[in-house]
Amino acid sequence: MVNAQVWLDKKYPKEERKKIRFLDITNKNLEGELKLEDFVGLERIDCNHNQLTSLQFTNCPRLTRIYCYGNKLTSLKITGCPKVSYLNISCNSFDSFDFLDFLVDPKKLVYLSIHTNNLPESDVSVFSRFTN
Repeated sequence: MVNAQVWLDKKYPKEERKKIRFLDITNKNLEGELKLEDFVGLERIDCNHNQLTSLQFTNCPRLTRIYCYGNKLTSLKITGCPKVSYLNISCNSFDSFDFLDFLVDPKKLVYLSIHTNNLPESDVSVFSRFTN
């Protein structure tokens, strides 16, 4: 396994990040926490089938699609990414809905997949603000 942040920082130095529109880091044996910041051109990320435990997006204004299923995520933070409309976080280790607080405008989210996590089944009221 490879430390996710060390791998990302080496492979995608900060001065190169603005050029990236699609990032596919699926099946890279990455583990631990990963913070993606200042990928200002990034529109889509696929980081499926790793061992990520925490994922944070900061200042990715064009980001619309996040695919991060099949990890060990317990934390997801999204800041400065107002266009996110598609979120697949299935097959992780979430045990609460805290990751939904990132939405500035819940009407923009048109796809959310959260199956096969440790989420409680009884309270789905958190989803009442989503209209699409």
